[in-house]
Parts: sequence; structure tokens; C-alpha cells
Amino acid sequence: MIFNNLNIFGSRAEMTRLPFHTDIHCHVLPGIDHGAKDSEMACQLLERQRTWGLERVFFTPHVTEEVYPNNKATIETAYQTFINNNQSAIPPEIKLDFSAEYRLDSQFEKQLKEGNIKSLSDNHILVELPFASNPGNEWVDSILFEIESRGFKPILAHPERYLYLHTRDLKNYIDLHNRGVEFQINLLSLAGYHGEDENKMALKLIDKGLVDYCATDLHHFRHVDSIEKYLSSRACRPTLKKLAALVKNDKL
Repeated sequence: MIFNNLNIFGSRAEMTRLPFHTDIHCHVLPGIDHGAKDSEMACQLLERQRTWGLERVFFTPHVTEEVYPNNKATIETAYQTFINNNQSAIPPEIKLDFSAEYRLDSQFEKQLKEGNIKSLSDNHILVELPFASNPGNEWVDSILFEIESRGFKPILAHPERYLYLHTRDLKNYIDLHNRGVEFQINLLSLAGYHGEDENKMALKLIDKGLVDYCATDLHHFRHVDSIEKYLSSRACRPTLKKLAALVKNDKL
């Protein structure tokens, strides 16, 4: 699981490869949200993902009512344009696909009712909660019912980042997981990029066996630097070994 990578000083540094080959959550598709700003940057980010052992990448741009009012058609157009214009620059070792990261808001409910949802595969969809405030159990239960009644299987993106869900006994997470919601933690949280509380919660979720997927949530080169620093540390190895026994990325 280890390969050599040149660091900025020209010496060799060991880097641990990821225990999965499919990234189900990243913002590398250019020009459609606050991820990659152009095709050149997107291709460079894909090349870095390749060096971590990734062989398949789902582009999952934001779909949010207030800031990124994307839909299946706008994302597919951006995806096809990127593929068609960058055949020679996209790493040939990586297979690409697209879906979205759906914020659970009124726009999502509208698109869901209209059948305007692009799943990852096998009807799995990546969803996120608001960060600023707790939407409440009743509202979450209602929208989860709508998702499941239409045959979709929700994967909650970065559950460790919703601080209002944090409790010592993990009750909120256990309840959601028992409700049928799968969890995708961020590699960036394990790297400490999002903060100490998020890092600790991601590790707790792993220890409790509540993690179903791990993903990069990659947006830009600062994320690359954080991930590569983490993968170059010996401290990552026990955690990635635990993840290897849990994650189902490559089954999607």
C-alpha cells in the first residue's frame, strides 16, 4: 500500500495509498461550483488523485437552492464538455462519471418530485445537511421518506462536519444510520483539515463501525496538500487499515 513520492525538497517520501479505488465525492468538474476553476486545474487534480490509488472518480458538484442551482442537465452538459475537450489531458488510468452533492432543501425536493436526480449508481445519492443550523428530526425524517419512497438510497456526505449532531454517545448518528442513511466521511477530516472536533468525530464513527464510505471532497490544491501530508504520515496507517474493512466505495 506504500509508494514513493517526491516532496518539495526533492527527496523521497513514503505515501500510503488509499484503501479504496473509487472517489464518490469531489468537486473537480470545472466551472460549475467552487471547486476546480478550469479544465487545466481539473486535470491536474485528477492526476494527483491517481497517485493516491484512485481509478474511478465521480464528479459531484453542489446542487443548492441559494448558491449553486444546478440540475441533472447543467451538470451533464459541463461533464460532457470537459470530457470532449480534454481527452488527451485526462489521466487515462481514471474512469470518470458524475452525479451531484444534493443539499436537502426545497430545490432538492422539487427536483426529486420531478425525477430530475442523477444517482451515483444503484440509485445511491449523495446528500448533505445545512451546516449552520439543525433542520430538525421531523423535517429530516420527512425528506428521507420522500427519498426512499422514490427508490433512492441516501448517503450522507461528511456527517462528522455537522457539529449539531455531535454527542458523546453518538445517538444522533446511530439513529440516522439505523434509519437507513449510509455515511461518507471526508479524507480531509481524517487529515485534520476541517478542525479538531471534525477529526475526532470521524475517528469515533470509524471506531463504532458507522462509516460506509470515505471520499476526498477535493476542491483545490490546498486540499491536495492536506491529503498528501496525511498520507505521508505514519499516523494514517492504522486508521486506513480500519477503513479498509468498512468502506464500500468500489461497490458503487
